[in-house]
Order: sequence, then structure tokens, then C-alpha cells
Amino acid sequence: MREVEGLKERLNAIESSGKRTDTKGRALIDELEQKIDNFIDIGGYMDMEYIASDKSNFKDGFRVHHFSLLIKKQVAEGWSIFSELEFEDAPYFEDVKKEGKIFVENMYGDAEITDYLTFRFGRYLAPAGIWNIDHYPPFVPTQERPQHIRKIFPQYVDGVQFFGGMNSGALSYNYSLYTGNGFSEAGSGDSNESKDVGARIVFKLPYLTDLEAGVSGYTGKDKDKDDTEREAYGGDLKFSINSLKIQGEYAAAGLKKGSAKYYRTGWYTQFIYDIGSSSFIYRYDWYEEDSRKSETTVNVFAYNYHFTPEIVGKLEYHLFDEPAEDYYKAIGSIAIYFGN
Repeated sequence: MREVEGLKERLNAIESSGKRTDTKGRALIDELEQKIDNFIDIGGYMDMEYIASDKSNFKDGFRVHHFSLLIKKQVAEGWSIFSELEFEDAPYFEDVKKEGKIFVENMYGDAEITDYLTFRFGRYLAPAGIWNIDHYPPFVPTQERPQHIRKIFPQYVDGVQFFGGMNSGALSYNYSLYTGNGFSEAGSGDSNESKDVGARIVFKLPYLTDLEAGVSGYTGKDKDKDDTEREAYGGDLKFSINSLKIQGEYAAAGLKKGSAKYYRTGWYTQFIYDIGSSSFIYRYDWYEEDSRKSETTVNVFAYNYHFTPEIVGKLEYHLFDEPAEDYYKAIGSIAIYFGN
């Protein structure tokens, strides 16, 4: 595709220089444009880990964690589709034996209505916070995600979404409004009549470097077998100061199951300092599964080495302070992104 793009640029340069392009040259340009339009953009990522821990009953070992295929196609003017098919833990199925899983994490179509409004339908990652969207292993500093991610807001939504963005001088913002089935319900239908509703807005502010502030909200009902009503809200912030990147998220949910009411809360603050191809990371992570119980904290120390922009090696050390047990988890991994 890059070769085709290069040929197209050369032919267009001839035209823009004022030189005459003959019929054959014009036909070649048209043919190249048609070929580009017909391309399906295929990419993806893979990662592998070695994990060691002194947690009770934990067995050290290798983990073939992810292999994901990302497929994107422009199908018509203003219309496109995107999908992500994930193979986790090298899945193997034979009779009743099962290892790993095959999971459609994204599968949606986009219809651009205006420059400021796009309609999305299908399965999409819930637009809540930073990490749930920007979670791909080659581009995040640790294999372990912060504790509260996917436990307060849903991981994905099967439904519809309206999103867009606008600029107003030095200030710009992006927004998302969505509705769908309950908390991470399967694609075959909802287990109850309730539909979840959520929204997110992110402001890019003209201070520091890459300063973005976001707020998210969500209300819905979990699966019938759980029958839990959920109202969640959160805020996030990220910015850079020279080579230092700072990122943080806070999220909380009020949960009601029958007469029982409680809160689930989590937050983290993360620092990344880049020196050449190396990144040094520290994260403090706090999570309370149930406000009637004790919280868990994790101190994370990590190092990333970027062999190329697409290939990264990671070393990370997590110190867990849980109500029942204190333990460490050490992970060495390599993650590779491939595609355009």
C-alpha cells in the first residue's frame, strides 16, 4: 500500500507542476486510486510474558497472552467498519477441554453524519476513562492494568454511539453518547429489559503539553442473574512536562442489589519518564471492591525498552497489599504491533 501511495504522489506531483499528463497517465492515477480504495487495512499485536509471584498457590510460568487481529475497511464515502478478534492464552478446544478464549472485542460500523458527528453501531469499547480505550499491550507501560479498569465501567457495549469533536480557538473537546445492553452483556441479546446509558467528554486544554481532562458517566443494570443496579462516574487527567508523562484516573460506582447498597471505588496515578528508547514507570493503584470491606493497594515499578516504535520489552514489579495477603508479582514480557 505504501508503494501504491508513493506512485500516486509522484503522478500527482507531475500534474501539480504544470506538466501535461497524457490519457495513459490519468488512467494510471484512476487505477491506483481504485486499488487504494479496495484495500482492507489489517494489523494487530501479540505479546508473551513470564510471570513469577510469591502469592499463595501461584505457579510461576510463561503466558502466551494475546494475539489480536485488527481489521479496518472504508466501504463507501463516510462509511467504514472496524473489528478486533482476540485470541487469548493460545486457545485450544477439544471435547470438554478448554484453554484460553476467542473474543470479539470490537465489531462496529461508523457512519459520518457531519464533520462533528459520527454514528457508531455494533460492539465497541466503552468510552470511559483512558485505559479502557488505550489498553493495547505495545502502547501501555505494564501488562497488568490498574485494578478498577472494567470493574466499575463496562469493558464493552453492544449498542449504538454518537461521537464527535469541535475546536474553539485553543480549546478543543471530544464527546461520546451511547446506549446498549447491560454491563458487558453478550451480543446475542440482553438478559433484561433495562438498557445502559453513558456519556464522556474530553477537553484538550492549552496548558503544559498534551493536557487532556475527561469526565465519564454511566447508568445501567447488570445481568439478570446478578440483578445489580449500577451508577458510575469518573474523571481522568493526563499531561506531559518535558520527558515526564503523568496520567491518572478516578472512578466510583454506586451498586444496589435488592436492599443491599454499597460503593466500588478505584483510582491510580502513573508517572512515565522517557530517556531515549527507555521508559521508567511508577504507578500507585488503590481499589475498594466493596465499601463494606477493606481496600487493596499496589505499588508498581516498571521499565520499558522500545526496540522500535512497534516492539517493546517490559519488566515490571507489582507489590500488592491486600486484606488477606501481601505478595509480589514480577513480569517480563515482549509486545509487538504489526500493520500500517
